[in-house]
Amino acid sequence: MLGYGGNAEWRDMSEYLVHLTVQEALQEILDIGVVRPGPSAVGAATNLTELNGTQHAVSLSEIPLDRLDRLVARHGAYGIAFTKTFIKQQRGAPVWYLARDTEGFAAFKELVRTHVMGGVNPAHPLWKLTPLVDYPGVGETWRYEFEWEREWRIVGDLPFTWYDDVGFVIAPDAAHAALRDMDLCATRRMTSCHHSLTSPGNFLDSSRRLPSTNCREPAARRTRGKRQAAAGNRVENLCSQRAISGQSEPGIRWPEGFHW
Repeated sequence: MLGYGGNAEWRDMSEYLVHLTVQEALQEILDIGVVRPGPSAVGAATNLTELNGTQHAVSLSEIPLDRLDRLVARHGAYGIAFTKTFIKQQRGAPVWYLARDTEGFAAFKELVRTHVMGGVNPAHPLWKLTPLVDYPGVGETWRYEFEWEREWRIVGDLPFTWYDDVGFVIAPDAAHAALRDMDLCATRRMTSCHHSLTSPGNFLDSSRRLPSTNCREPAARRTRGKRQAAAGNRVENLCSQRAISGQSEPGIRWPEGFHW
């Protein structure tokens, strides 16, 4: 589960992209089968009202799963994870960080300016790129530095089906039982689901870091009744009961007083 591309030692990378939020929002996401963008526009064209909501995006992070503590503190203790393969299929891409006072920043800002002069054409392909571009920097009275979030974005909604697409759910230990009781199969967008959330392996124990042992991806997964080779979007038996019960690998621990 930890690592990348079948290389468990590549702990600075992850196969998964995580969307973190609060409890009520996660419950709604699981109920309707859609992750929706936030209310604010993002990227390099947030001030252009002519674009009519096309600059809103769902945010995810590729921070490795045992290093999510800062992200949790900023965004919330609950989350849902997907594989990078699935997110790429849904038009997702990494955010392009163009630091202010660099040539790349100046060139892209000029490109945006030239397509604003004379009137904005919302159909121009540039506006499909601008939600994926951020301008980090520091001023006298402001600071915008979020490159550490290693963010990916999907413009618009992110629909999914539980059985096919979800890697796992992140929640505080005390919330696992309530999430397992949700009747996901009854929701309109999850008609392909054939089981309920009953296995503790479907949840990441959010009160502590993942042990590097006892957490693994399966050799194959079930999708609509068929076995598919390789680590897919659905992760069965995500972690062993030992990981869920809170026994951590020596040397890997959450900060004092920190609980998702």
